[in-house]
Amino acid sequence: MNNSKTTKRALLMSALALIVCLAMLVGSTFAWFTDSVTSSNNIIKSGNLKVGMYWAEGNLDPTAVTNWNDASQGAIFKEALWEPGYTEAKHIKIVNEGNLALRYQMRILANGVVSMLADVIDVYYLDTAATLTRANITSATKLGTLSEVLNNANANAISATIAGNLERDKSKTVSIAFKMQESAGNEYQNLTIGSDFSIQLIATQYTSESDSFNNTYDANAEFAAQDTPKATVFAFSPEKLKGITIGSEGDSLDVGYSFQPTETYNQAKESEYFNAHADFFVYSDKKVPANSMALAGYYNAFNGMTIFGQTLSPTNWIALTSPVDVEAGKENGLRLIADGMNGGVTDSGITVPYNAICLLGNDGTGFLCGASDLTGANAGTTLTVELRLYKTYEKGKCPASHGGHSSENCETGEYITVGTFTYTFPKRPLKVKSSAELTAAVANGVTDIVLANGTYEITGCEGKTLNISGTKDAIIIPTPGESLSDGAGVDKSFAGSTVTFNGITIKSNGHDYSGWNYMTAIYNDCYIDGQYTTVNNNHKFNNCTFKTNGYVWTWGANVDFNGCTFTGDSRAILAHGGTSTVININNCDFAATEKGHTYGGDWTAAVEIDPIPANVTYTINFTGNNKLSENYSGWTRVKDGSTGHIITGLN
Repeated sequence: MNNSKTTKRALLMSALALIVCLAMLVGSTFAWFTDSVTSSNNIIKSGNLKVGMYWAEGNLDPTAVTNWNDASQGAIFKEALWEPGYTEAKHIKIVNEGNLALRYQMRILANGVVSMLADVIDVYYLDTAATLTRANITSATKLGTLSEVLNNANANAISATIAGNLERDKSKTVSIAFKMQESAGNEYQNLTIGSDFSIQLIATQYTSESDSFNNTYDANAEFAAQDTPKATVFAFSPEKLKGITIGSEGDSLDVGYSFQPTETYNQAKESEYFNAHADFFVYSDKKVPANSMALAGYYNAFNGMTIFGQTLSPTNWIALTSPVDVEAGKENGLRLIADGMNGGVTDSGITVPYNAICLLGNDGTGFLCGASDLTGANAGTTLTVELRLYKTYEKGKCPASHGGHSSENCETGEYITVGTFTYTFPKRPLKVKSSAELTAAVANGVTDIVLANGTYEITGCEGKTLNISGTKDAIIIPTPGESLSDGAGVDKSFAGSTVTFNGITIKSNGHDYSGWNYMTAIYNDCYIDGQYTTVNNNHKFNNCTFKTNGYVWTWGANVDFNGCTFTGDSRAILAHGGTSTVININNCDFAATEKGHTYGGDWTAAVEIDPIPANVTYTINFTGNNKLSENYSGWTRVKDGSTGHIITGLN
């Protein structure tokens, strides 16, 4: 019995022990061999890219200068009174003040409008600075004129020369000199190259530091965009304006200028104005009558294209006129591209984004612009042209109040001005397009007149002093006036007047005595179509072409022919009329292509002498190199056999 109890007690204790062991196993883990290493104080920190610019006088030894001027604290070039031969030279020290290698460029940017003064200031550069003297400056590298340097002030500019890279803790010193050409004349007095100009040093990363692979991760690092985009504005010199015509009628420019962006396309990509609309905003201080003014432009990237019916070329620019009056005041101005000047089309739908200007206009030429007072009615009117950038919403974010469309052409209403040009129209001839306008202009006392191409008659010029200009296709037809023996007439519209004709055609009205009487006249580069009568006083023909098929009747006038050409048949000059007169012939070409005939069937001479009455005498003076074709019977002939005439200059 006792053994039985003992056995039961042992089994119970074993069961309890087993339960306890199982319970202990439930909360236990297995053990492994382990070890650990900790790397503390790991850092990700950007480097410091910082560049400094300092200057000293160019006549010092740059290696001995101890006190450099901080260029960020003021102007480097300060002299305001330049004159031919004046030279100013500086050393410029470029310092890497950060702890990263850098790539730099130096740019020279004008603030204000660049005048032709910059055309006669030469810029010299030494890549390794040296003590400069008046004698050795011109042996340095010549970057060009200041105008050329400024006109290439974008990132494609002088960077090929004033550019480089600097490792950390390194510096480089260069020398720059400006010299006004000794040949600059009086026309360059009292000019500026802008209100002032800036020398700007810009920097970006350079391929020096390496990462896990190589040092080329920043090979394409770009220079930063400007805080606010700008354009350099250049005024054309009179020489640059020569040869430029605008529009289908070939009008000339009163003024020319260009806007040159100072950022590249890649820099523009970083700008908030990348898709901004570039446009010219124009306003004036006086009312500009409709169709009286043209704004013109030439953009190299569009050369050869036909725009608004006009083909763009380097010599013939697009001309846009306003079909409505432009009232005085800035608030009455207009946007050239978006709002008008396009044959009356409002909101033309044309947009030019800022990035396109930087991509296509950043070529050292920029956007060439100009203006012309087409009628001469705007003398003294001051016009202001602003190149503006009108900001746009991001694509897809145009609000309903602005049209809600999804393109990038939705404007916010905000703009900035990146360049301004202001000029005053000079006095110029009044341009007329009809006989009525011509007669009215003369009646109103206008003395300087340009004829548009067309045919004109004119009256009411008695006693006036006039200057009338035009092309060969601007034609005046004299109208009969004073009755002569054959029933024809001589126009009296210019009696007692003094007139200069330039470049126009004077066309016979079919009468033997077609011309104007009792006036004093000069004809420059004119075309005389048909026979013509001078009638009294003094007449001077300079470089004119005659196709008379009938004579130039002198009829009592003293007449000079200088550098003239006679074509048609051999009837050229007829010395005629009741007053003894003088005819001077200098360097003329009598180039008739067929024979002419007079009484009795004889060939005509270059000068036919036919006095009325018989006691009238003529003096004919030949000078210079005159030429005579075989279709004339000789140089002179006296038709009636009269004597007393004086002929000089013939062998």
